[in-house]
Amino acid sequence: MWIILATSAGAVLGCGDVFLKYLSRRLKPSVACFGLYFLGMLVWVPILSLTGRSQAFLQSVYLPTDIQLLVLGRSLLQLFAYAPIFLALRTLPLSTYSALRALSPVLALSAGTLMYGDRPSVAACLGIVAILLGVVTVSRTDYRRTLSASGTSCPRRHLTLSYILAVSAATCSAIMPIYDKNLLSIAHADSFVLQALSDLYRLGLLLVILLFAGRPATPLSWRLSQSAKNVSRALAVAALLIAGGEMLSFYAVSLPGSLPSVVAILRRASLPVSAILGKLVFGEALRLEKIAGIVAVVLGIMLINGT
Repeated sequence: MWIILATSAGAVLGCGDVFLKYLSRRLKPSVACFGLYFLGMLVWVPILSLTGRSQAFLQSVYLPTDIQLLVLGRSLLQLFAYAPIFLALRTLPLSTYSALRALSPVLALSAGTLMYGDRPSVAACLGIVAILLGVVTVSRTDYRRTLSASGTSCPRRHLTLSYILAVSAATCSAIMPIYDKNLLSIAHADSFVLQALSDLYRLGLLLVILLFAGRPATPLSWRLSQSAKNVSRALAVAALLIAGGEMLSFYAVSLPGSLPSVVAILRRASLPVSAILGKLVFGEALRLEKIAGIVAVVLGIMLINGT
């Protein structure tokens, strides 16, 4: 059951990436993140009410201090997993960004080896090699193509920074299922309540950042243009998809017998979804070299999952 939930989470997050790509060029990263997290937090209101967890959520303020700090740590991890996305997607094609995020299975296996003494099998090692080769192939294709489009040094710096941001987001995304598993084993609280509390803390952290970010360049207008309405709709859909994907992933980790490293791997089911939608929606080029790289990444994920 948890394998199906984790795979579904990856597919849902892949659909959410399409809307994040759309928003990345139309909103400031801080504003986009706040809108995404605020709307995602509103999703919890009917969920907690309909499932009878409202009282438990209100009483979560009485959790021990060490548990509160662990939940706050999860909020920071989530913030660093999604905040760089809006900067990276301004430059990177959706398929390249998704391929870089596919590094998280490698990082998850490495974390499992260091923390739990896991020994990857031969198939898992082959999967790691396939993922690394696929990511390098996809990345080189778009890197050369972007640099050939402009001879200035500015795109090179921007592109390199985008790669670094995407890899840092992949690192936080890989750590998250392992962190969630440890949090659930220590807290002994309802998984929905913990996740809602974490999202509330995350929203508060981002609000503090916005308060120190300065005033907006343009005054707020209550009359929205058609373009602004489209952005608002895209933000709402993105919030629903991201919140839904994270809920499925967190619930999968909370189920008995679930393996956080495998959950991190299955979350990368977003790669083929993002690549296909990137081609259909944004007209991104899918050359043979890039397709081969994406196939190598998917095969690597399947090899790791088969272990």
